[in-house]
Amino acid sequence: MTQKIILEKYLDALSHVIFPNTCAHCQTEIGRFEYYMCHACWEAISHTHYEHYQDITTLDRLFFGRVHLQSTYSLFHFEEGNPIQSLLHTLKYHHQEKVGRYLGRILGEKLRIKSFPSPIDLVVPVPIHPKKEFHRGYNQCDSICRGLAETMKLPIDRKILKKIKYNSSQTKKSKWERLENSKANFSVYKTLTPYQHILIVDDVITTGATIESLGKLLVQEYPSLKISVASIAFSGK
Repeated sequence: MTQKIILEKYLDALSHVIFPNTCAHCQTEIGRFEYYMCHACWEAISHTHYEHYQDITTLDRLFFGRVHLQSTYSLFHFEEGNPIQSLLHTLKYHHQEKVGRYLGRILGEKLRIKSFPSPIDLVVPVPIHPKKEFHRGYNQCDSICRGLAETMKLPIDRKILKKIKYNSSQTKKSKWERLENSKANFSVYKTLTPYQHILIVDDVITTGATIESLGKLLVQEYPSLKISVASIAFSGK
């Protein structure tokens, strides 16, 4: 073992002593090679298992009569106070972009199991306003897309869609306020040719207002375009 490797291992161990890894939810100390949460908190997260569903899911039903989607998928059920809420909060507000890539890789592995009506050509993140991205330092959906695309071997294009209206956080808004807040928020920024089936990726789907707005906009511009949706979490039951 070279002196350089020994030094790197020593510095890594010292860093863990000074800045120990803690669980994003319960704040207990975790090992250097554990992934963002302790084992107990990971076990407390409820998986949808939608990748094995043959029947219509609750997430599918959310968009019935609103916007036509080829397929929908979400990795986890979102609940207030659940560890997945803490992990996504860490991603969005604690400058932990690597959490998004990790979750994106898990999402990609599940989507490789799921059956789609036709092959996906492109991965597109839900955009956030440039002002919000500047303050945050990144778009959390971009981070998720990077991990997902790496796993599924698909291209990403973050310039297809653009958020043109700045909104405050939707976290504490009612369902009606979220629906109203998502109207006329986006624009198609560049051509989609030659893509036929795109996957829009979000972090959390609640009312479905953002996806509905994006879907209608894209279908208006590209009537023959096939659209599927995937997210890390879904707040429906």
